[in-house]
This record gives sequence, structure tokens and C-alpha cells, in this order.
Amino acid sequence: MELITETTPKKIVEDSLLDLLIMAYVFGTNDVAQSLKEEISPNEDKMRESVYKTIAGENWIERLEKAETSEDIKRIFFTEAHRVFSDGQWDSAEGRATHKTWVTRGDDKVRETHWYIDGLTVKMDEYFYTLDGDRALRPYEFDYAGNNINCRCELKYSKREEKGVEE
Repeated sequence: MELITETTPKKIVEDSLLDLLIMAYVFGTNDVAQSLKEEISPNEDKMRESVYKTIAGENWIERLEKAETSEDIKRIFFTEAHRVFSDGQWDSAEGRATHKTWVTRGDDKVRETHWYIDGLTVKMDEYFYTLDGDRALRPYEFDYAGNNINCRCELKYSKREEKGVEE
């Protein structure tokens, strides 16, 4: 049984997704806090910016308006929730973490372009480069939409001491 169908009232769908996006951002923040062993609270301004971010000229509300099937709605829920989770992670790690590691789900659904960078660790300001010539600082920031939609990847953040060079 589907929780949200084509006949579910629009307001319920929108309210449900908004609640999910807020929780996703908080979970992203908590994930980084746990990884870095720090107390970090969600930044409400950045959370609002993430939740209502415009992508390709539309925010999630406008994409929901165009959804024609329950599958479209599910894709929007999943993609937006994971994107906002990723934003919560990034916003919380910025200025705290020194490195990030790309992590896939490790199953047969991982797209080849993401499998290629699975486990790769780089500095916070460095890009991840895919086999198809795309690049991103983090999930959901690729230039090619095909590398963003339904992405299930995430980053793990860490602090590493930089070794000084003795003179």
C-alpha cells in the first residue's frame, strides 16, 4: 500500500515533504557531529536555504506541482531528502572537517560514474571527478543532472592533521 498516491491531497504531500526535508537536514548535521565528535546544531538559515533551494529554475514545491504519478512524487521525495541531508552534512562540516570521503551504497544500483570515486578521500575544497568528465565538491552538485537524480551517495567527513615540513 502506498502512503502517497495521485489522490492524496496536495497540502498533505507538501507538508509531508517539508517535514521530511527538515528532518533530513537535522540528520545530516547529526551525522557530521557524530563523525567529528563535536556538538553541532543545525544552522536554521542554511537549512531554510537548502530546503527551498531552486534547481534548474524550480524548487521542490514547483516540481511536485508538475508530478504526474506517484512514482514522480517518490522520486522527488527521495532526491530532495537526500540532497538536503547532504546539505546538512556539508554545512556542518564546513570549517570543521579537513577531508571528505565519497561513499556509495556498494550495490548493483550504483552508477558507474559514482562507483569510480567510491572510497576516494580528498581535502574539503577539492573536487571529485567522474569517468564521464563531470565534477562536484559533493553529491548533488554535478553539472550533469544524470549524476544527481536518485543519487544515494554521501560523504564521510574527517579531521586529519596536516604534517608540517621541517626546514
